[in-house]
Amino acid sequence: MGGPPFQNNNNSNSDDNKGNGQSTDTNDSILISSDDFSRSNLESNDLISNKDGVISPETIVFEDRNYGMTSPLVSPNLNEGISHTPQYTRYLEIVEKATGYISKALDLVEHRTPEQRKEWEEHNTEFYTRLYEKSNGEDMEEIKSNLYQTWAHEIEEKFVKYAGFEGYEIFKYLRMSYQVLYDSDRKIKETKITPKVTIRHKEKYDFDAPSSSPDLPKPKSRNISDRLKYAAQKMTKFLKTKGLIVKKFLRRKFTLIDLITTYKKEYLQNDISVGISSGTMIIPQSMAYAFLAGLPPIQGLYTAFIPAAIYCLFGSSRHLAVGPLALMSIMVGAAVQGQEPKDNDQYISYANLLALMVGVNYLLMGFLQLGYLINFLSRPVLSGFTSAAAIIIILSQANSLFGIKGDNQPYAWKYFYEIAKGLPETQWIAVVMAIGCFTLLYVFKNYFKTIPKTTIPVPAPLILVVLGLIISFFADFEGRGLALVKEIPSSLPFPFGSWQSISFDVALSLYKEALVIPVIGLIETVSAAKAAANKCKYDISMGNELTALGMANLFSWVFQGYPCAGAFGRTSLHMSSGAKTQLTTIVSVVVVGLTLLFLTPVFYYLPKVVLAAIVIFAVSQLIDLEEVQNLWRINKIDMLLLLVAFWTTIVLGVQPGIAVSVILSLVLVIYQSSRPNCYIVGRIPGTTTYNDIDLYPEAITENNVVVFRFDAPIIFCNSYYLRKQLKKIYKNEDDTKNANVSAIVLDCSSVTNIDSTGVKYLKELIRELVDLKIPMCFADVRPNVVELLKLSGVYRDLGGDHFFVKVHEAVVIAPKLTIRPIVEPKAGLKLNCFKKRPDGVYTELY
Repeated sequence: MGGPPFQNNNNSNSDDNKGNGQSTDTNDSILISSDDFSRSNLESNDLISNKDGVISPETIVFEDRNYGMTSPLVSPNLNEGISHTPQYTRYLEIVEKATGYISKALDLVEHRTPEQRKEWEEHNTEFYTRLYEKSNGEDMEEIKSNLYQTWAHEIEEKFVKYAGFEGYEIFKYLRMSYQVLYDSDRKIKETKITPKVTIRHKEKYDFDAPSSSPDLPKPKSRNISDRLKYAAQKMTKFLKTKGLIVKKFLRRKFTLIDLITTYKKEYLQNDISVGISSGTMIIPQSMAYAFLAGLPPIQGLYTAFIPAAIYCLFGSSRHLAVGPLALMSIMVGAAVQGQEPKDNDQYISYANLLALMVGVNYLLMGFLQLGYLINFLSRPVLSGFTSAAAIIIILSQANSLFGIKGDNQPYAWKYFYEIAKGLPETQWIAVVMAIGCFTLLYVFKNYFKTIPKTTIPVPAPLILVVLGLIISFFADFEGRGLALVKEIPSSLPFPFGSWQSISFDVALSLYKEALVIPVIGLIETVSAAKAAANKCKYDISMGNELTALGMANLFSWVFQGYPCAGAFGRTSLHMSSGAKTQLTTIVSVVVVGLTLLFLTPVFYYLPKVVLAAIVIFAVSQLIDLEEVQNLWRINKIDMLLLLVAFWTTIVLGVQPGIAVSVILSLVLVIYQSSRPNCYIVGRIPGTTTYNDIDLYPEAITENNVVVFRFDAPIIFCNSYYLRKQLKKIYKNEDDTKNANVSAIVLDCSSVTNIDSTGVKYLKELIRELVDLKIPMCFADVRPNVVELLKLSGVYRDLGGDHFFVKVHEAVVIAPKLTIRPIVEPKAGLKLNCFKKRPDGVYTELY
């Protein structure tokens, strides 16, 4: 292989050059593309000028664009006396072109020492000789093995060993070589050659043309049986080729298929026992949550029935339990009451329509892949909202606890007014029942968590309901005036049984509420599904979850339910009790279905105070006092945001509360993105490690070089902040220690991307520093960022000698760099100029 691209092969011997009076300064060497000049033009004695001065023809290295390399391959004349087939000749052309790109990559680092270049030339010549000796016998497999399995790895090891900053260029040209092979696949399919290249990061490019079997001959007979047989053969052929793809698609989208095909017998006992326990828990909970939404208890059972079964068909979680939620119920109640329905049937119809709207929104989020948006909701803000919402839910059930009459209210202070007004009418039987319910729930939760000798939790709500029914029946609570559930229809839900015509204005107003309700449901669903998946070591698909929730809510609309989502409490029950699959949910659905068919008359005597106690005990766990204590110690700003969300929800209601919570979260994200972490770093004595000088007072700065680390992508929202901070440094506006700055090094180890606005501010910053005669260097830059800087012209403005692999190299060399004036390139002339840096490394200026 010839010399490096910045060195003329005819002048490689420095002593001979001196003797001939030729220039030996490699800093002036320049590479000009064959697209701009012909070789005959370069042979003239005319001088070519560039912005650095006058360049003589001897300092020009010709670049061969046909093979994308700056020097020809070193290989023997292999075309003499050897005959090849046309297909194999074409194959060799492709290989040689790809090799050219690799050779160009190697040229960037092979200038280190003459010994290294000589060693590589010998290796290359030996390999080509061996390769073409094999080709004479057309042993294709041997050639492929040598070329793609041995030689490619030797090349990688070679350039990785000597890679400095130029390693970025190496990887680029190596990728180009693979791309040539990939693009040539369609042209050489007839050769049936199957080259396969394995790259270090385990990407594989396989160019094997699929073996195509001839189409089945069409039957000449017009007999129907012959034609049916032909159609069956075509279908069989299709299934053999496409069936696997279809099967994978169906198993990915319809997870119930995967459950059926992979189910194991040893899962059955746990799934059935946990499913029965979950079913007994959801029955009282769903009725209680329906009361919370202002709906009859039967609507809660309907919501826990069909939607849960539909989720099993599409959902990717093995443990998630879908049904009514406390927070969604209170939001549904507030949304429907805001429309002032004239009667109970219209109230149910409005709630039912919300299920349709929420389901459509979930499906749209899944189609547009918007599930990631919930990550922008701040945990402290959500904690403040959920704590306030829990308090509102507790207040909404206080009337039942005291046995007084009252309506659902949109604000917490109105509940306080209702309770205070009704206290003289308190029924002490209800208060005693409430105290007894809370005591039993507390005892079961803390002292009798599971059924003896099993891991199945005790169904405390069910036990409470049974005891309440027995006491109510024998103590004649109905005669004493205590509020009871009374009659519940005993039937399965009939499709569209609660549907009524709704005006467009009401539907539009409800849809505004339906934009917010799915957010709460999705947060709880994802939290529960991820917790179960992490503990049981499997993956969930956000797209599948959104689709499953959308379909569950659509069927909830069809079968007289209201909006539903994944419940954290029952999902935890499935996970901790040893459930393995969604068969648990199917069993619980069967339990709910049997209850709807046969057991609903039993609930006639159930006191509402029992359901109120179940709701209050469940939602009280949402009040997160520990989060407030942690934020007080860790981050006062986050605690302030929590309090704002909390009091907004308490004073203005649930809907404004969630709106303010979302806005606060977005404001927090924008603020933190616009002011990322950035600081000056110094060298720890005795090492080449650089750290924050504020955290490490012993860190030192050398040669008045300021190293500035920016821990974020340089994008539109923070690029001005970066420029502002650097401006303070070189203008010495913030710290007298930075006086007489000799150079600025931007540590880009955490910079993953730069957008057009970031490029604009960087260019302005570079121009200011050039005017002040202060070099600016980039260190530890990622390959994709380097490519962006080249495309945007920043690399050209500074020059490749201002880019370093390590921060310490930049600190040592930066003060010695010369500052070039920024000159826009002339149109129509492409120059690849190489320059020797003070450390002896040649770099491409642009």
